[in-house]
Amino acid sequence: MTPLDALNYLNAIQEMIKSILSDALDLEADDLDLNTNLEDFGIDSIIATALVDQLNNQLGLKLKPNRFVDYIYEYPTID
Repeated sequence: MTPLDALNYLNAIQEMIKSILSDALDLEADDLDLNTNLEDFGIDSIIATALVDQLNNQLGLKLKPNRFVDYIYEYPTID
């Protein structure tokens, strides 16, 4: 994978996260700043579970919804 391919992949994942989060929070994806702390969006356990489930389904991951707080601590923004 070239650096450009990696950057395109990262951008695609960020856009996917924005789309999933905007649907869950009933916001426009363009209103979500990549550098805003995810905790500032007021994500509750229901939204966190839906977000993790959709990421798992769309990206073939095996993230655990009950570890969402850990993920936010490690990766506090979409960026």
